[in-house]
Amino acid sequence: MGPHRYSWMTVEELAPRIWSGELEVVELVEETLEGIRKHNPRLKAFITVLEERARSRAADLSRELKAGIYRGPLHGIPVAVKDIVAVEGVPMTAGSRILRGEVPARSAEVVRALESAGAVIVGTTNLHEFASGATNVNPHFGMPANPWKEGRVPGGSSGGSAVSVAAGLVPLAVGTDTSGSVRLPSALCGVVGLKPSYPAVSRDGVFPLAPSLDTVGFHALSVWDTAAALSKTSSSPDLAQRSEPFRLPSSVGSVVRLGYLRSWFEGNADPEVERAAESFVRELEAKGFEVVEVELPDHELFRRYWYFIRRAEASEVHEHWVLERPEDYGPDVRRMLEEGLRIRAVDYVRAMRMREVLRDAVESVLKELDALVLPASPITAPEAGLTKVKVGGREVDVYSALLSFTMPFNLTGHPAIVLPYTLSSEGLPISMQLVGRYMRDHELLAVALAVERGLDLKRRFKELRVRTSVSSS
Repeated sequence: MGPHRYSWMTVEELAPRIWSGELEVVELVEETLEGIRKHNPRLKAFITVLEERARSRAADLSRELKAGIYRGPLHGIPVAVKDIVAVEGVPMTAGSRILRGEVPARSAEVVRALESAGAVIVGTTNLHEFASGATNVNPHFGMPANPWKEGRVPGGSSGGSAVSVAAGLVPLAVGTDTSGSVRLPSALCGVVGLKPSYPAVSRDGVFPLAPSLDTVGFHALSVWDTAAALSKTSSSPDLAQRSEPFRLPSSVGSVVRLGYLRSWFEGNADPEVERAAESFVRELEAKGFEVVEVELPDHELFRRYWYFIRRAEASEVHEHWVLERPEDYGPDVRRMLEEGLRIRAVDYVRAMRMREVLRDAVESVLKELDALVLPASPITAPEAGLTKVKVGGREVDVYSALLSFTMPFNLTGHPAIVLPYTLSSEGLPISMQLVGRYMRDHELLAVALAVERGLDLKRRFKELRVRTSVSSS
């Protein structure tokens, strides 16, 4: 059982119940708050819970419904927001000691858009300090608990948002993704995670990590739900309209054509992940999808140029603090920021030029395809505290391993979505990633919807959650 009666119900399932009056917004929000109150002390998913604000908002939205006003599928839906995204009047810590006491006077544009669409913000979620890490081991607020297995990391940096959805506390959460920070925790926690194209969703009011890589995205229980969120928040009116879930076709053509990036992960992933990827492809082919093997430059080349941009831009944001208050950072974040201060201008400029070359390479491959397919992570959720893991028979640092297959598409800006697929022998989620054409997010969502429905992934993973007692109990 989940933490409340509506745990693991999707937005797609909740919305018609709210619209018809079968489910009261006030009841849904109260159940959500009760679940958070009871289980967050162990889960550590939320940093700040907005009980009074959420109750007041729920009451207003209930009155609107009775007056015949319905804002759409997000009307009355409880939503969690990563604590690096401004919510007016609510402390924004960015998971850090440095920003404690900061209270934004204005909500981020994505929050304003969600609230305009009827969402109820119920709290701000835990994250890796300043969104600068892949594990969400936070020295200031603790590590959110991966609901699948005690002692395993939830992934970062948007770990609290992913946990809030995976544990059944909320159906939808906002995260940010600079190197994989929406997709990775979604993958390790077994939920859907969407990183839109850069810059499809406004970053106004979001504390920056590396501004030319940062992307606002969503954690949810289904592809439909992420499409609903994107359609209400995209800064591109055309993309917003075309991403509405009820406008998405079941596929983008009579046959969906996928490019399989086997060369990226063969020998570079846990054997269970490799077997799961092969199984995923075989299932797709059995359902009529066309899958062809494709080649791209090695992902280590993407990593090389991403590294210079990610480190240099983050250090520019933090320069005054890291020089004047280094002791206020966790050791891993301080180390990365100090590395960035040593990056040469010529390396940064070269990296910015090469990202265009690599973006063109990805776009060229996608010309004849509907999407690329590859695992979301080469490993399942590692134990907290590990600094090295074995990947392909060699030791790799945890940070590099976890972000191997997500980071390239932050460099290129392409939209990408993670779908939970199966469980490992240890009972940990293994997830697959689909990557679409630049600023064609609606087409990627259509493909993802076709895959999710074709393989019955939403129902299959919900049953796995229930059967394995994934909850906060």
